[in-house]
Amino acid sequence: MTKIHTVTSIKKKAIPKVKPKSFPIVGIGGSAGSFRSLEKFFTNISADTGMAFVVIMHLDPFHKGHLAELIQRFTEIPVAEAEEGMMVVPNHVYVIPPNKEIGIHRRKLLLLSPSKAHGLRQPIDYFFQSLAEDQQNKAVAIIFSGMGSDGETGVKMVKEKFGLTMVEDPQTAQYDSMPLAAISTNRIDFVLPPEDMPRRLAQYFSHPVITEDVVKQTSTGIGNSHSIDKILMMLRTHTGHDFSMYKKSTITRRIDRRVAFHQLDDYPGYVDYLRENPHEITLLFNE
Repeated sequence: MTKIHTVTSIKKKAIPKVKPKSFPIVGIGGSAGSFRSLEKFFTNISADTGMAFVVIMHLDPFHKGHLAELIQRFTEIPVAEAEEGMMVVPNHVYVIPPNKEIGIHRRKLLLLSPSKAHGLRQPIDYFFQSLAEDQQNKAVAIIFSGMGSDGETGVKMVKEKFGLTMVEDPQTAQYDSMPLAAISTNRIDFVLPPEDMPRRLAQYFSHPVITEDVVKQTSTGIGNSHSIDKILMMLRTHTGHDFSMYKKSTITRRIDRRVAFHQLDDYPGYVDYLRENPHEITLLFNE
């Protein structure tokens, strides 16, 4: 009798999808007088920051764009005018084309026709809001010299999503209207001359609480629960608000931002800083 051999199908192991590593995407908004600010910023930044930069300027809609070529003159980072569907990658600069608005979704740049007449458009606000939703705590909003208030709403959105906000010092801005409007939101982390911003960016995003996984932080050393309880206790004592019932991940993200902001080593170090600097409790509460 001939034996019949049955073939057992071997179930293939599912290959886990590797989530692309996140990196900071820096939105830079400016208008009148901001080209000088851009020069100071990009002259002082290295070519291998691991960040990407998207420049949003108020451009004349009827002239061909040359901003990318001009910025390329004072940086080694590759600079390109944004194109429809262009994927954002680290160590590159992307510039808004004339007569377009720009958004970002899953790190992909999307171009839109303006919905309002020139002079009424808020392209910086539009991009910052989409950047905040898309990149969360890896979003950065920077406001340079300019007239008007474009960017005022956008910086608030970036801050609400745990991102970082910077504004050019009005004393160094050729036109201070946009910087002052952004500062008036009370949602700005750093007010600096443009040439000092690259160093602050590098410090902030190299801090362990920003580079490490949030889950890992909250379950090990830096997420020490006793330190969190002490911080919540001080918040309650100084403000009357009890945050103990809030979602822990939300609380720790807010604390992480302040730890990185002050370049402290860990949560216990932040507890000591709060005790020595009571005004910081108000700043943390405002977060």
